[in-house]
Amino acid sequence: MRADLQTASQPGLFGPRSGNLRLKEEFSDQDRDAFVRNTFDLVCNYFEKSIHDIGKQHSNVQGSFERIDSRRMHAVLCRHGKTLTECSVRLGGLFNSNGIVISLGRQHSDTSFNEMLSVEASPHALHMRSMGMATRFGRADLLTQDEYAELLWSMFVERAQR
Repeated sequence: MRADLQTASQPGLFGPRSGNLRLKEEFSDQDRDAFVRNTFDLVCNYFEKSIHDIGKQHSNVQGSFERIDSRRMHAVLCRHGKTLTECSVRLGGLFNSNGIVISLGRQHSDTSFNEMLSVEASPHALHMRSMGMATRFGRADLLTQDEYAELLWSMFVERAQR
């Protein structure tokens, strides 16, 4: 067998190899759209579970989570019937950009928000990038989907922790 036709599945034919095999990825608009939608779904699941868990941990706190549609969710935490914190999270940002925004408080419009993250590609992966409005939470860099969910949760729950 010629050396250039040998494969790694044939044991003993190759010695050590480099660990540096990463190449720059190319991401399409479809990849970015899917990433944002997956991130939004993860955020919704994160909020729903966290609201459930905070209610189990604090018997005097009641929470509600509502997935309004495929593009919007609403969450509330109350203690003894009094609202502690409330937010909405939705797909879309400024000028219908491909991002996710959070609006804290009771009054929300489609043009108001407290933080917006948009999709950004590094050479090897897609991430979310903060506009920087939430830098006091220590996250103004590129975020993974899990880090983004935690950032939004921290912004939401911080009002209840005061």
